[in-house]
Amino acid sequence: MLLPALLLLVIVGVQAALYYYAASIASAAAQDAARAAASAKDHDWQATGTQRAQAALDQSHGGLEHAQVTVTGDVTGPHATVSGRCLALVPGLELQVLRSASMPWEELS
Repeated sequence: MLLPALLLLVIVGVQAALYYYAASIASAAAQDAARAAASAKDHDWQATGTQRAQAALDQSHGGLEHAQVTVTGDVTGPHATVSGRCLALVPGLELQVLRSASMPWEELS
């Protein structure tokens, strides 16, 4: 009688760890994208930020599925958003992950 409850607790714990891992990957990729876009010396700062985020996502070895990166900006600085799905232990379970980061523009001196 206790075994099903214990098994459910283990599954929930592992799924929570997978979600935390995916959220950490998305946060790191968004921060890398915003930092790269803020310090880009060329006029194509959006592509620079997006490429940096994709490189960070590639290094994660699949911890975040169907990841999408969006880099926008305004007068205060670039804003990067990374979204995707975390790996699911239970088939059919889809947990969305969305993380953002902003940085001020770096000024050349």
